[in-house]
Amino acid sequence: MLLAHFHSGGHWDEPRATWTTNLATFKVIVKKNQGGPGETILRDLVASQPGQEGKWFAAAKDAGFFELAIELANKSPSDPRTLIRAARDFAVERPDFALAAGMTALPGIANGWGYDIAGADVLDAYAAVMAAARMST
Repeated sequence: MLLAHFHSGGHWDEPRATWTTNLATFKVIVKKNQGGPGETILRDLVASQPGQEGKWFAAAKDAGFFELAIELANKSPSDPRTLIRAARDFAVERPDFALAAGMTALPGIANGWGYDIAGADVLDAYAAVMAAARMST
């Protein structure tokens, strides 16, 4: 496992506690690895936190691993607002990804995931899904 290399004296010399998000963690480790195998690093980070896969959605999305991002968001709770933003932001560029992100947000809202979710969030998810659906082939 590549992550073990960082823990055992590899390039990873900063304590994880100083990083604020999973996305930041991923970016620092990839940078320390000089742009190394990003997907391998990300999968190792995800595996290091069983049951927290959904929290790595943003890191996978930002790295361009769109299928992995949706896979992670569907394995465990992911912030619905993060998914809604992704759906809105990628409706034109990657409509299939946007549609999947928006459709993943809706059950998350129904299950009570996220913070201070309001009716407007449901409407935002609906609007994002509809926009992506219009662009999807």
